[in-house]
Amino acid sequence: VASRLNLELIVLDLSSSMSSLMGKTGFNLKKVLNYAKSNPCVLLFDEFDAIAKKRNDNTDLGEIKRVVNVLLMELEEWPTYSVFIGTSNHPELLDKAIWRRFDHIYNIPLPTQLIRGEILKAELKGFISDTEHQYIEAIASLLEGTSPAELSKLASKVKRKSILKKEDPLELILKECSSQIESKKDRAKFCILLKETLKDKISIREIAKITGLSSAGVQHHLSKS
Repeated sequence: VASRLNLELIVLDLSSSMSSLMGKTGFNLKKVLNYAKSNPCVLLFDEFDAIAKKRNDNTDLGEIKRVVNVLLMELEEWPTYSVFIGTSNHPELLDKAIWRRFDHIYNIPLPTQLIRGEILKAELKGFISDTEHQYIEAIASLLEGTSPAELSKLASKVKRKSILKKEDPLELILKECSSQIESKKDRAKFCILLKETLKDKISIREIAKITGLSSAGVQHHLSKS
């Protein structure tokens, strides 16, 4: 967003803003907000629920309620030349009044199979050849429910191991992603994918170990395919 609008990006560091001293958190917050209001920018509050929590939460002291009040007043007068973005994985924790201060609310769903494949290809660029993209797409189809962060972490692990251990990245990602495949039906598909991809380089026993299926089960799925 900041790049498209050609604006400076400011990210609030909650760890340095939160304080145990009375009134200090609100003061720090107001300081950041005033800076963002006086300079055209995109201000990002990541983990927004940590600072914009419901004021009726009895487990919190009065300090967080004062912080939310400061936030509400500042957002009420937010200038049109700056953009305020808050992100949260727990929208149910946000104070109701906060929702009314935002012009747009977006729910970002987990990636589809197509997007999962594109993320893996982008993350593994230079490690996986174009001819191996068909296998990446097949792997992506079995990773339903995986977040972009988890896909990125998976790719980073594969790249690190391929450099340090000089192993084939395609073999590595096939072995690494097995831990994220839970259903028996997908494990059956996965053992077929392993055999089709690695052929004689992998045995029935090794496929059974990777997928968690029995050797007889693997043999059964391969014979059916």
